[in-house]
Amino acid sequence: MLAFGLSVLSILSLGHAKVVRYDDIAPFAQPVPVTITEKRAVEFKPQVHTNGGCYPYPVVDKDGNTGDCLASSGPDSKSCNGPSVGSQVYGRAKRFTDKWAIMYAWYLPKNSNGWGIESRHLWLETIVWLDSFVLESPTILAVTTWHQGKYQKYLPPLADTLNGTSVKLDCTNTLEYGYMLDVTNRIGETQDLIMWNQLTDAARSALQWTDFNGLSAPISDGRFEELLEKANK
Repeated sequence: MLAFGLSVLSILSLGHAKVVRYDDIAPFAQPVPVTITEKRAVEFKPQVHTNGGCYPYPVVDKDGNTGDCLASSGPDSKSCNGPSVGSQVYGRAKRFTDKWAIMYAWYLPKNSNGWGIESRHLWLETIVWLDSFVLESPTILAVTTWHQGKYQKYLPPLADTLNGTSVKLDCTNTLEYGYMLDVTNRIGETQDLIMWNQLTDAARSALQWTDFNGLSAPISDGRFEELLEKANK
């Protein structure tokens, strides 16, 4: 009964939120990590090299306002070549079977492939699998990226795709699927990390219930667990 009441309140809170211009969403500043989960998530935060085209943008602010998508026409490099107010990476972590999983998710306001087929809204995620959160120096067991329409697992990742504990990722545009993440040896950029539990109630509700053109946020309840299951196969 309590869970139902909270769900109703979450849905009602969306009534006060707005959809605003995609470049007007203020990102969350990265909080000082307190819990061991938050500390590990910051420690293993990936870096992303964007190979031209569309860059990651924040999609929700503290009040639950969400960013509008871009029109599905026009060169990506001229319309989403980097947010003016700073970017964002969203995270969520949990113990999964005998491993620890940290999911990192980035939002793009549009997608397009090499055939010129475009769509609005895109989420890209990667999962870093660790042997432990509590050991002094956890080991990366694997890295999973959503690539070419399926999960690609690197077990373990090659040394040149790591910068210390940070996985190096490349955001590139593919002929069939549009933007994808893959590991790379190129140095990239990091974004301020905000974990699911660190979001305001309004922001968490917005990510849980907003329909991103048929897509749901990878870190949302239900979707998060579903993707971990797929990535672990």
